[in-house]
Amino acid sequence: MTYSNVVSFYNPITMQKIKEFQTPTQINSAHLHPHLKYFVAGGHDFKIYKFDYDTGAEVDSYKGKLAIT
Repeated sequence: MTYSNVVSFYNPITMQKIKEFQTPTQINSAHLHPHLKYFVAGGHDFKIYKFDYDTGAEVDSYKGKLAIT
């Protein structure tokens, strides 16, 4: 679940919050890697962020470009 600059992960059966991380920008969506090592999140600043799932530390980010034709 994402809201503002927060990414939260919940147990899908009990809906109990497992982890919550602050991010450097407003996040629109997030996805957890199947091996629970990383999660990626798409930001309001047109970047894709890669975070360490254990610590929440930013591992990498990629700046997208908006092409208007």
